[in-house]
Amino acid sequence: TEIYTLSLHDALPISQIHEWLKANGPHGRSEIIAGTGLPEGTVGSLLSQCPDLFENREGKWHAR
Repeated sequence: TEIYTLSLHDALPISQIHEWLKANGPHGRSEIIAGTGLPEGTVGSLLSQCPDLFENREGKWHAR
């Protein structure tokens, strides 16, 4: 069993990506990385581990 502890610092990139997607519409992963200014590892991890916030339809990420 893995246990994760999130702090406010951890949560800020999630909201940053979510707001960027809502404002700019669906985009591929590389466009999201460039648009949010976050490191690729951070964006990739958040997109893959937060299915309740984001969904991938036809290769584009959408904010829920």
